[in-house]
Amino acid sequence: MGSEVMGGENFDADGVEPSLDAAPSLDVKLNLDAMARELLLSSLAGEIYDNLEAMAQTEEGRERIRSFCLDEEGVFVLDSEHPLYEKVTIHHLYVDEVLRVGGAFVKYLDGGEGLAYYLLADHERRMRLRTGMTVEVVGKNVPNSYIDRIQDSPVVGPLLEDYRNSDVLGRTLLKKSRYTGEDLSYEETYDVLKILEDKGFLGRLEDRRHWDNGIAAIAFRETEDSPQTLILMFKDSSGQIYRMRKYLISMGKYGIGDGRGATPLGVARLEFRYGGYNNKEDYEQFEVGTMYDDQIIVGRMRHFNQGKALMTTRILKINNLEGARRRPVYVHGTNHENLLGQARSIGCVRMSNIDVLELYHLTPEEGMLMDVRSEKPPAELVEILRRD
Repeated sequence: MGSEVMGGENFDADGVEPSLDAAPSLDVKLNLDAMARELLLSSLAGEIYDNLEAMAQTEEGRERIRSFCLDEEGVFVLDSEHPLYEKVTIHHLYVDEVLRVGGAFVKYLDGGEGLAYYLLADHERRMRLRTGMTVEVVGKNVPNSYIDRIQDSPVVGPLLEDYRNSDVLGRTLLKKSRYTGEDLSYEETYDVLKILEDKGFLGRLEDRRHWDNGIAAIAFRETEDSPQTLILMFKDSSGQIYRMRKYLISMGKYGIGDGRGATPLGVARLEFRYGGYNNKEDYEQFEVGTMYDDQIIVGRMRHFNQGKALMTTRILKINNLEGARRRPVYVHGTNHENLLGQARSIGCVRMSNIDVLELYHLTPEEGMLMDVRSEKPPAELVEILRRD
């Protein structure tokens, strides 16, 4: 039985007025509060360590993480020597949220020197959070997580494995990579199939190359109203196309054809051949963001949309393409994902790093057919491709 309030006076359970001497002193109360907070933070540290990835995906979880780093006044209290300092502050806590620190607006992003906090007004100036700084979260532009974005992928399981098996840099790149892969609806698939059949766009695949089942692709150049697009088509064992998926790509900046800087046209087979790597299994050893140039590995990508354009993450050779016998042409990831949809490559077909991973998993060991079209897609097709 707890204490009761009777006639405005306080009594304990035996009806005896408690002694004033029994009341805790202010110093004792503060010490008890400090101990309680220490126990709370100790428990929270374990929770963060075990569940940081999941916690960082929800506002409630991020609030719990912030309570570990900020006091009630918003002052940053986490010591830089704490084992969770880098993990919490740099890699997860404020990703894609705008902060106000000492009157300046900052954000965690890819800048001139890699992943860090940068001033919004000057992306060349970096900032590190230090004990005693007042930090206010003023923007909550948190995108869907990597896991959320790939839920509708035809190969969601392998893409999750890619994420789990990646190092910190690989995971960061996957989180920031553009995911353009999108299924067409049942109605859109029916409409696109009818357009492709009416315009004779399937003839080179079905009649000349005998595409009877499995997966094949058609690459279309851009129009004034639509970006460059790869359409992936899935056939069942009866020869019926039952699913279509579209991706943003970037092909030759000098058009479709045999010229320098152009993407050769016609039907080819995508194969797992690059340098000394000649089968699908060989590719599994390479981390997300691996960069390739002139048949060799030249390092890892650290950030997007900067520096020389290189082939990244996965490469599939476009073999026996008409006009491509004199020079190698590939489908590959790119460090310039901001240019996808535009004619900007020197002949290859560029994709985002998530998209090319997805294509890699979808492509069977023996490869798949791809038709690069020289003509622009008809207006009826453009209307469907530009839909969100």
